[in-house]
Amino acid sequence: MSKTKTIISLICILLAFIFSTATFSMFRYQIGYDDVDYFYRFNGVLKIKYSSYGNVVDSQFKSYTEDDKELSKNLIFNLDASLAFDILAWNFFLVAMILLLIELFVEVKDFKKLQTVCKYILFLATGCILLSVFIILVILLYFYQGVSSARKKDCLQFSKGLECYSKNFNLFYQYKDYHQIPGASWYLSIISAIFSIPPTIINLFGSIRVGPKLNWSEF
Repeated sequence: MSKTKTIISLICILLAFIFSTATFSMFRYQIGYDDVDYFYRFNGVLKIKYSSYGNVVDSQFKSYTEDDKELSKNLIFNLDASLAFDILAWNFFLVAMILLLIELFVEVKDFKKLQTVCKYILFLATGCILLSVFIILVILLYFYQGVSSARKKDCLQFSKGLECYSKNFNLFYQYKDYHQIPGASWYLSIISAIFSIPPTIINLFGSIRVGPKLNWSEF
């Protein structure tokens, strides 16, 4: 592969790494009632209350209590699983960047082995970030269910009524003053996945270039 494509791959992975890093501090799920929004993350909920003019009048973060962990155990498990795959992807992105830098600037004896390792690392990184996205979006496996299904399952633990089958448990839903959508970290994970896909595809059609130190005068 040409040096230009190698550098493009490195830039894409760097951007994927940056967006993946940003997901850690963001909230993964949001529910809003009237003038109050609840932002969910792995370790608690941020409650924000707004005035009639849309200004924030109160903001409070609360860690999950033991009762919360029981009442919303499927939702919390889902959010934890999504975060776990984000963390795995972050680590794989970091390793992939290091390998690409080695390939560009360091003479390596066993080029093919390094190429193979880099290829699998990229596949793992992209796979993990995509799993993080789809865990929130859809039912993947029994233990990795979409958020809407997780909330419905939590509801059914304590109620067999029709309210557990309402549209309020749809992942993307808005009606009058009620809404529920994925949080900012979900969208950042999507962007991270978009940037990680090109270098992964490049590896399907050719190995990442390895060799002597890069001679910038060749550009």
